[in-house]
Amino acid sequence: MKQELLSQQGLQSSSSGLPFRRINFVLAQRSDSHSIAPSVDLHPLNPEMPSMVPSKTAGQASTHRPLADKGFFCESNVQLTWSGPRKAGAGLVNLGNTCFMNSVLQCLTHTAPLAELCLRDVDVSSSSDIQQQLDPIAATQAHIKRALTVAHSALQPKWHARNLKAINRRFRLGRQEDAHEYLRCVLDAMHESFLKHIKPKPPPELAATTFVQRIFGGKLRSQIICEGVDYTSSTIDPFLDLSLEINKANSLAKALQHFTAAEVLDGDNRYRCPKNSKLVRAHKRISIDEAPNVLTVHLKRFDFFGRGHKLSKKVE
Repeated sequence: MKQELLSQQGLQSSSSGLPFRRINFVLAQRSDSHSIAPSVDLHPLNPEMPSMVPSKTAGQASTHRPLADKGFFCESNVQLTWSGPRKAGAGLVNLGNTCFMNSVLQCLTHTAPLAELCLRDVDVSSSSDIQQQLDPIAATQAHIKRALTVAHSALQPKWHARNLKAINRRFRLGRQEDAHEYLRCVLDAMHESFLKHIKPKPPPELAATTFVQRIFGGKLRSQIICEGVDYTSSTIDPFLDLSLEINKANSLAKALQHFTAAEVLDGDNRYRCPKNSKLVRAHKRISIDEAPNVLTVHLKRFDFFGRGHKLSKKVE
């Protein structure tokens, strides 16, 4: 009687006496809702396996190119020089201790790759028209266009002044801030704003191809070489600018030499080698592994370890 009841319900009995249902699998009749979006470029780890990238129809050319010419903004689209002669942009009105902000906006406005990109008849931002009202990319593009094309002796950068908190929550209008910190924050804000509207969330390799990274982004290599042990530690880190000491340098070239000079780790500062777990003498060095298209340099003019004063000397 029990076996007949199981049969009527489509169930079978196992050797342990527990009922189970047979599952019949059929081929899918529609595409998976989690399939890869056509705009996402993937690099297969196992080329011999079936590709996850949508196949191309006959007659379509392959778009496989190095990562430098892929992504959101291609490396080949970075225009390093001005397209033609151009006058200096408009001046900026101080809206209440906003000289730190104005100096950064002037630097960005007169950076040729960024300015040429913003002067094109396309929106650099990935946000919608309504979202662009709070978008630092759209606001910066509009500012650069006005500064370089409209005949004004001076402009009021109202959006950037009113939305300081959108760049960094700690910024306050009317309070003097650090120009270098503002530059870092405004570049990060534009980078994150672009990625925020991309769905699904892009992988790190693709996220590193925004116009901010293509123009200002580079890579640093940090190496530690142990003495007496066959071990070298090497790490790669991205950077948007370099902070250089100038207390012992009178030129940018000297400051860069000091930045990339090897440091000896010895005495109380010896390095614990992961290979033998012992404290050993080592050499640490930072070098530029991949130079950016536009190198941004921050000169450290405050001598915190000396008399605590500003270094006003000329740096060539």
